[in-house]
Amino acid sequence: MTKRFKKLCTAVCILLIASFAFSSLFIIAEADHDCVGEGCHVCQAVRVCLNAVGSISLLLVGIVSTLFLKSVVLFCSYRKYGAVNTNNLINLKVKLSI
Repeated sequence: MTKRFKKLCTAVCILLIASFAFSSLFIIAEADHDCVGEGCHVCQAVRVCLNAVGSISLLLVGIVSTLFLKSVVLFCSYRKYGAVNTNNLINLKVKLSI
């Protein structure tokens, strides 16, 4: 990974966390607002924030479940096949004759 790509990934993660936190704080702060009925701008903003929080939560669940399944597969393959065979010609110091 290049240094630029790492910085970009870090920035995206920080923005996702900030979006999740500020959306959650807005929902909590405006839970008891004085609603004017249909067309309430605060209610629309709360719905947008709820959708954002739901989407980010779904993304996190997908990432965690993928990492969990990957670790289970690696663990099972390690248990079945044992350690990874790292023997090759260079490690065994075998000279190739042509």
